[in-house]
Amino acid sequence: MLWRSRTPPLSRFGAALIVLCMGTMSWLGVAAASPSPAPGTPAQVKALVAASGKITMVSPAVAQELSAELTLWTRFAYPSVGLGCLPPTPCVFGDASSKSTIVLFGDSHALMWLPDAIAAATARKMRVDLFWAPTCPLVAIPGMSFSDTPVASNCSSYRTAAIARIKQISPVLVILGERTFHAITTPGNVPISSQRWTTALEVTINTIKTRHTKVALIEDPVAFTHNPDQCVAAHQTAIQAHCAVKSPNPHALGHQAAERAAAHATGITFVTTIPWFCTKSCSPVIGNYLVHFDQEHVSVPYAKYLSTVFTQALKGAL
Repeated sequence: MLWRSRTPPLSRFGAALIVLCMGTMSWLGVAAASPSPAPGTPAQVKALVAASGKITMVSPAVAQELSAELTLWTRFAYPSVGLGCLPPTPCVFGDASSKSTIVLFGDSHALMWLPDAIAAATARKMRVDLFWAPTCPLVAIPGMSFSDTPVASNCSSYRTAAIARIKQISPVLVILGERTFHAITTPGNVPISSQRWTTALEVTINTIKTRHTKVALIEDPVAFTHNPDQCVAAHQTAIQAHCAVKSPNPHALGHQAAERAAAHATGITFVTTIPWFCTKSCSPVIGNYLVHFDQEHVSVPYAKYLSTVFTQALKGAL
């Protein structure tokens, strides 16, 4: 066992319900999610994001998502991912018999893009191998932590073992995702500089990419200050006034610029995601979607809606 999980809290649901909900949501009185609409085109996504700042009231579709909160969570939509997909054995999706593989690798900020990785692989009859571990960033920075949660103690072992297994798999593409906000070093709770993050990320990328394996890095979306779904539930007629955040969010600054710099320096594909969520501000509701299921993670329905633009962003890498 490489790592011990830190399970995040679920708003309005107890531990017993978490166990029971798997496959029994309707029996528990939790509304089942409606079928996902077709993924948005780039023009449609752009239009919805542009209009999202004018959304002030909860629509019936959003109210349904609020009542079926667990359907927004990646770990419940894809139960096999558990509390981590740890090397040497990945969690497998897509065409499991395919000899062409995409690897999705990182922490929970990689996991949240699983619906999109599956969509990209399925369109090409490819396999998806997932490696993820909570609070284990891709960068190796001594003394690193997050201001609201410690980095898992065995992250170094997880990274090393996962990268070694990825090299054995020799995938066509490795898609990287990681949390970047509220990153500090201890003792002293010193914020990590952009340059330090860039340098550390370049090391990880250069360790993974080969002549046969391309790498793509997913930009970390803007994090909210508080749980946006709880805020929307509490302010159903004044969503923007109470729940939207600025982009970038000064209360949850991330290392998106460092990610872009590392991608440029190493010559890999950089998937710009912030325009899929924000203009000058980020709304917790876009169209009829709750965009996140907590402060930082993309909801499954919205991730699925983004699958076309996500796949197009990988065009140069696939």
